[in-house]
Amino acid sequence: IMSTQLSSSAVPDTSPDASPASSSKVMTPPGTESSKEATTNKSGCCAGCNEFLLYDSGRKDVQAFYYNQFGRSILFISFMFLSLGVLQLANQAAGCPQNENGSYVNCGNTVYGMLPSDILALMALIGGLSTAAFMPYAGAVVDFSDHRLTFGRVCATILVIINRCVH
Repeated sequence: IMSTQLSSSAVPDTSPDASPASSSKVMTPPGTESSKEATTNKSGCCAGCNEFLLYDSGRKDVQAFYYNQFGRSILFISFMFLSLGVLQLANQAAGCPQNENGSYVNCGNTVYGMLPSDILALMALIGGLSTAAFMPYAGAVVDFSDHRLTFGRVCATILVIINRCVH
């Protein structure tokens, strides 16, 4: 199995004075000289991890991508567990009976005027619409002001308070 690594030489030069020969650079496989320049030399158990994960510590956009994926995975895992809890609470509130294996039977009872299974769809709808309405303002604060740290702290505090009120 051969893996490839993006090196700084694989990114085309888009400057106006770039020659056609310099913009047609190709990706190089790990182990070649240009890919060794892109990774740092480490010793120990994770010495080869940089090449395996296509990690380039010299590029800030790659680091930001890895941090973003870490945060998204935490969000996905928490939604997975919270959605199961919300469904169980909605089925209990609707008075739906349980099977012998512990799952709830779709009984047709409603809670807050809707089926218990529809609550997750409503949560996703409200979350998507509020995100679509809020993100342009959040992006403007982050991009064009000096209050990035304060904005992050306020958002984190709001999320903690909301999660605490739900539980």
